[in-house]
Amino acid sequence: MCDDAKQEARLNVLYSPFRKKEVNPQDWESKMSYWKCNITNWCIASQICVFSQSKLQTVFVRNGRPASCLTTVLENMIRNNEVIRLEELLSKDQPTLQSWSTWAVNCFIKAPVVWSFSKMKESLISKPDDRCDEEYVHLTVLKKLTEDLKKKILNKYGQSIINLDEIKAVIDIKDEPSLNATLHWLKLQGQAAVTVVNNKTLIKLARDSERVSLINETDIGMFRLQHNERTLKQMLEQLETERQAADLEARNYLKKGMRQSAKTCLRKRKELEKCIEKRASALENVQVLLTRVKEAESDGKILESYKMGLEALKATFKSAGLSEDSVGDTMDQVREVLEVHEEVQNALSGPVASSLDEDLEKELAELLLEDKKVLPSPSLPDLPEPPTHSPDSSSIRVYSKSIKQFSQ
Repeated sequence: MCDDAKQEARLNVLYSPFRKKEVNPQDWESKMSYWKCNITNWCIASQICVFSQSKLQTVFVRNGRPASCLTTVLENMIRNNEVIRLEELLSKDQPTLQSWSTWAVNCFIKAPVVWSFSKMKESLISKPDDRCDEEYVHLTVLKKLTEDLKKKILNKYGQSIINLDEIKAVIDIKDEPSLNATLHWLKLQGQAAVTVVNNKTLIKLARDSERVSLINETDIGMFRLQHNERTLKQMLEQLETERQAADLEARNYLKKGMRQSAKTCLRKRKELEKCIEKRASALENVQVLLTRVKEAESDGKILESYKMGLEALKATFKSAGLSEDSVGDTMDQVREVLEVHEEVQNALSGPVASSLDEDLEKELAELLLEDKKVLPSPSLPDLPEPPTHSPDSSSIRVYSKSIKQFSQ
């Protein structure tokens, strides 16, 4: 109970029926918040999200007196979309991506109008007892239970498909209507897909915030492989326990001197070891298949990303006008323009007054010729005629003397 329940006088007011809101709006809002807080806390503590007015009247009892104001509280919670009728929630189908806005309009706009009309109709036709037994779903608690359920299942099994019986063994929701409402809410949010195979209810949960796909044959095959893996592991654990027990029993018989009984236990242990070996091989094969399937799923995602990238690249080429012909034509035009540019550069860098340079070159050549005529050419001394016969030693000395004089 909330803090307002500490005062005795306040309790009498809280358990009494609501007066008109116009008389004391502040007290009316305080009393309404008190009961909404208590109902929410009780649902969370009890791990239920489905309740009825009659159930609340059995829970909130003080000195044998049930609360007389719960009808007004439930009506206000329905108008504010804090609770919804269980029948109405289960009748909703999973909305598609295009109909989410329509679903929201139906839930938050049309539903209150329909509720007002149905409430007026029930007040004239239905009996009070029928309305008290009607079941409601607390939406805030429902969302919390769905988050806890999804987190516990994925942490426990590490997979996205699981049997309903295994879900019941893990979660704390023991109330059947609350569990059904929780699973249906996950289905409405696109976070779960449900199907029935061989009288077994299979639930596929989404790992991330993305919408889950429908359960197909591949998912069912994966579930069976994972179920067989868990079954084989349990069998191996049981066989290993029996093998250890047989070994211990054989040792005890040996201590007592009962050799035949010990031999019987040893035979049993050998049979168990053979069975363990076979089950271990089967488990290894199942695990290999699971690994291959997961690798195939990963390869499929990679291939899908390649396809998406290819489509994006093609779209980019198309939007930018890129093609082999257009690129080739553009490059040819670039080469032509570069050739023209080179010719223009050559023309611009050529000499402007070439005739003037030629005249200057001629004048320089004439000046050089005039300078050569003015300068006297050096005279060389007369050299003796070369001999026609083999020289003797005197002739060689004369010739050497002449050469030395010429050198000086």
